[in-house]
Formats: sequence, structure tokens, C-alpha cells
Amino acid sequence: MDMSKRDITTHILEQYDKQLPYLTDFKNREVELLNSLIIKSGITVHSLNGKVKKREHLLDSFTSMEKPPQELFKVDGLLTIHIIVYFEDDVKRIDEIINSEFNIVHTHLIDQRSIMDPDRFGYAARHYLTEPPERRIKLAEYQQFIGMKTQVRLFSVIQNAWAEILDHLGNPNKDSLPKDGRRAFARMAGFLELADEQLNDIKTFIMPATQQNSPGSAAVHVERNEPEPRAKARSPNINSTEPYKAQYEVPAFSNQEPKKSQITREELANFIVTNPAINFMDRQVKDIYSSSLQYQELVVDRLLESVSYFQFSSIAQLSEEVERYQKVSLKMTTQIFGDPEQENYEFLPVGISISLLFFALIASTGRQEQIAQYTHNYSFLNDEANIEVENNLSSWYRNALG
Repeated sequence: MDMSKRDITTHILEQYDKQLPYLTDFKNREVELLNSLIIKSGITVHSLNGKVKKREHLLDSFTSMEKPPQELFKVDGLLTIHIIVYFEDDVKRIDEIINSEFNIVHTHLIDQRSIMDPDRFGYAARHYLTEPPERRIKLAEYQQFIGMKTQVRLFSVIQNAWAEILDHLGNPNKDSLPKDGRRAFARMAGFLELADEQLNDIKTFIMPATQQNSPGSAAVHVERNEPEPRAKARSPNINSTEPYKAQYEVPAFSNQEPKKSQITREELANFIVTNPAINFMDRQVKDIYSSSLQYQELVVDRLLESVSYFQFSSIAQLSEEVERYQKVSLKMTTQIFGDPEQENYEFLPVGISISLLFFALIASTGRQEQIAQYTHNYSFLNDEANIEVENNLSSWYRNALG
């Protein structure tokens, strides 16, 4: 590597070290935005995850370049988001979301249905290079992200599987294989294309159209990201105003299963994503642990169990209690979820702050037996943490009340 190339590499790495906290924050914001947009559209997603290129991988890419870029934000693949959906027709629907909500700097479409000849093989996918639209760049919190771009890669499950198989095989080209090998790959690509089409047809038979396209009914499973370097934890902005007491009685201790909630799963999922108080509290918790927020369908199911336990009759009632217990709930965050200097959460689920509300509600009863029952049956925590919460929740709650 000559001197000029070495100087460029040193400059890029210095920029990377300086910009890493902002790159990570920008990645998290873009992931959260896409999560929210996809949920509202009613699309079910297999996985959605984002990552910032690691420092060592950044350096590796420079050694193979004849003329490496001289500015960090021009490095290819610096920020990437992968979206994998179950059905190929959902690829088209998310394509519309991306094109309407982001500035598209460049789109790379790999679609074997339109370009494949008998000897050609590969996979179908859409790759985008995006940046925030002007309306978001004008926001004060986005000023620090000017110039940052994201690669968004969109696949169906089958498209992604084929891409990973080819990557494992070294992405062979047709000239490297004998004629029989080329035909085998072409047959496989055609088979996978047909499988994508057949899955779409099967979905229309099994799932009514109203269920397929119902906003707010999406179930998004988001994979864990690779651990990112953690920024220093930030404390939430909590006022000392004392919350109101609950206006209803928590159900008495019982070994029987709680009655099914009058709030539906779809209503709860939509509430978690759209309620301003929940959104604010979630961001506070996320900032405390320097983590990110990602939607998880299993978390909605668990929260619905707690909603049933407390016998909430409506979203309006749940929303009222969220606002009343907002301050005291946030004050107990680090006691319940652990010291931010010791805990390293790769991500936190959207709606995590509602679990804090439930802890506050059960603590407000002052009944140790009910606290033990709730902690044992409905907590997200591990056994060791549950024991600590069970033993200390009442005192934590009293201290939070001031």
C-alpha cells in the first residue's frame, strides 16, 4: 500500500472513530422507522436488522481497492439494513414504502424473472441506497445525520436462502461451470421462482384478503443485531411529580387463569407502536441502555397476558394508566432492568415501557403475595432478576413516589 493510500485509510479510520456513535444512532432510527411503517402497512416480516460496518471490515475493504473513497460517508456498505419477508408479493409492497418514505439515491434490481436466460442463475432481490428525505433532514434531531446513506436490501425468504447458498458456494459464474452444471443452476433458479409464486397463491387460499392487508395486524420478528460499541448511558428526563393512584382494584390473588382481555392483540400492537407516551418512555429506556428498539411479536403476546391479568377493559383505560404512572415507572427502570454499565442489551422490544407500568401497578397494591404471583408468571426477566424484583419492588416503588 503506497503512502497516499495509507494516508487516505488513516483519515477514513479517524472519521469512523469520530462518527461511530452518530452512525449507530442513525442506523437505529432508520430501523425503527422502517419497523413502524411496515407494522402500520399490515405486512408480516420474517426479520429486519441493521448494522454498521465494523472497523476491521472497513479496513479490509480498503486493501482491495485501487482508488478508495476519501470520505467516510462514500464508503460502500457503511450502513446496511436487511429486510426479509415471507412472500414475494410483500417485496413489492415494501418497495412502495421505501420509495415513498426515503430519497432513493440508487436502486439495484436483481430480478431473474425478467432477465434470466437458460444459462443464467442467481437470485432475485432489491438493493437500495437511501437517504432521509428533505422533510426529515430539516428536523433538528436529523441535522447530525446529513450526508449519511443506508443500503437497504430486500428479499423474500426464498430469495434470501438462495443468496446465502450462492454466497457459501463462492458465487460461481456460468463460465466457471460445465454445461450440465449451468443447466442445474438454471433449473434450481426456476424452481425457486416457482416456489415464490406458489407460496403467494397458497397465502391467498389460507389468509383472507382482509387479514393480509389489515393495518396494525403485522407481526414483525426482528433478529438480534451484532453487538455495537456502546455509547455512554444517558439518564431519562424524569420530573418528580407524584403519579396518581390507580382507579381500579387489581384482581385478588387466584390460582385460576385470568379472563381473556377485552383488548385484542391487534389493538394492543397498534397501541404499542403509535401511542406517544409509550413511544416517549420506550426512547427513554433505550437511551439509558444505549440500545435500540425493535418490534417483536412474542413480546406483544406476553404483554397481552398482563393486560388480561390486570383486567383492562379498553385501550383508553390502558392509555390513562400509562400516563398516570409514566414518571414512577421510568424512575424504577434501572432497578428493574439492571445497571446500564453492566447490562448490554443488543436491543429492547418496542413496548418495553409497558412492562414497567405493570410492575408499578402490582407494586401499588402493597400485597407481597400478589407481587410474587405476578413476578413469577408474567415477568420478562430471568429467575435471578425476578427474585430481586420480588424482594425489593415495594421499596423501589415507595422511593419512586418520593
